[in-house]
Amino acid sequence: MHVKMLGCGDAYDAQKTNSSLLISEGDFKLLIDCGPTVPQALFAYGMKADDISCIYISHCHPDHCLGLTTLLNYMKSFNRSKPLTIYRQASQHQALYRLMEFAYWPEKDLGFDLHWQDSEELAEVGPWRAETTPSNHSVPNRSLQLKSDSEVLFYSGDGLLSPKGEKLAAQADLAFIECEYMTAANGHGSWADVKGLQRKAGSRWVLYHIDDASRPAVAEAIKDYPEFSLGEDGREFKLSGAKA
Repeated sequence: MHVKMLGCGDAYDAQKTNSSLLISEGDFKLLIDCGPTVPQALFAYGMKADDISCIYISHCHPDHCLGLTTLLNYMKSFNRSKPLTIYRQASQHQALYRLMEFAYWPEKDLGFDLHWQDSEELAEVGPWRAETTPSNHSVPNRSLQLKSDSEVLFYSGDGLLSPKGEKLAAQADLAFIECEYMTAANGHGSWADVKGLQRKAGSRWVLYHIDDASRPAVAEAIKDYPEFSLGEDGREFKLSGAKA
């Protein structure tokens, strides 16, 4: 499993791309979250119209989904032929459907098959077993765990982890955890919440979606915790060993 962190920024970051991961296993590619600045990062990475196999949207805040219109419009404009699956919460379907409609307006369709699947019922994504669970956020968010026979990845999305989310994170070899502030506020994760969580021996924990004003303090705080690091745009990982 290869992971590229397309972006590590929060909603209003002036320099960093909105938080997003591109996860690959062979020819299968999963995009996790697609905020407004994510398509540009994909284009810079050399993405082609048929490359992405499916998209997982953790929740419907703009910095996690608003780039769908641009991305789907790109796929249409460059004649995508493969079907595409989007995993989302059933209650958030209408908001995402409108973004999809705008991608082909004023035409009648995208020109390729698009399938929607409820993330609440998710048990498999491509080559991986999958499980999702809610977090405590201002808009319902579902954290995601992906598991192969030998590797486990966890992506928190936004918000404070639920007890089940903490359990799924503790099983991970590579965990991506929102850490907006030093202490919890406004339904976001924080260093105060994250530092005491149970962690698998030898695992890597990557903090992302960090407020600009909090980033220096978070960077200082993790110095005594070698398993933690800060996310960076363009950073790449293999679950057998991460590299900066």
